[in-house]
Amino acid sequence: MESVSVCTSVESSLKNPKDMPSLGLYAGLGHLIVGFFALTMGYAALYLVGKGLISPLAVADNAIFAVADYVGVYAQLFVYAAILAASMSTASMFLTLSANILSRDLPNAFGLRLEGKKQMNVSRGITVVIGIVSILFALSSGEAVAILGTFGWGTLMSATFPTFILGLNWKGASSEGVFAGLITAFVGNIGSLWLNNHGFVWPGGLPWYVNVITASIVVTVVVSLVTKSNKETQIDPRVDAVIDL
Repeated sequence: MESVSVCTSVESSLKNPKDMPSLGLYAGLGHLIVGFFALTMGYAALYLVGKGLISPLAVADNAIFAVADYVGVYAQLFVYAAILAASMSTASMFLTLSANILSRDLPNAFGLRLEGKKQMNVSRGITVVIGIVSILFALSSGEAVAILGTFGWGTLMSATFPTFILGLNWKGASSEGVFAGLITAFVGNIGSLWLNNHGFVWPGGLPWYVNVITASIVVTVVVSLVTKSNKETQIDPRVDAVIDL
């Protein structure tokens, strides 16, 4: 979640499309910092347990809290502030996305276009409703929130790679290829969730969404190569300008 919030902050600070080439660098640095702290907390917890300084952890996700409690009040202030900021940023991103989808994208798909001010009011109302429902759901079922969070993250990644990473960097990507990749990701995510619930062990010890992302990319590339709409002359000039940035 912390890495999601870092990338979200970077993307929200992008004011000019010409800055897109440097976006990858900024996002990479953000992931580097977050990954460094995550590994540090994990190995620190192993060290403390190995030395007998703290009791073995019943839940691995509590490692960062155990390390912070051992180090002292300053570490606790930093850790809890970071977790709160990451949670708020991630919640804000998903609330905004959900509200925009329901107030703009979904109505547009059915030919219903809302006027700007009305769309904003509908979006605000949806944000309040989704926020309240999410809080109630989180209070009543913490385990389901964790499962849905993991499923949502995997779905986001497996859908983002073929659509944006390939689509905005490879002019040979076709609409049929991207659509096939999205369908593969959707089916793969549902199938992976079912397999995980039945104790399936993925080869190599990799998370399930890595396999789904790989399958989605392969399908996108293969279908794009055999379809006819991947000609560079058929690319919208505005999209072509973004690819050339």
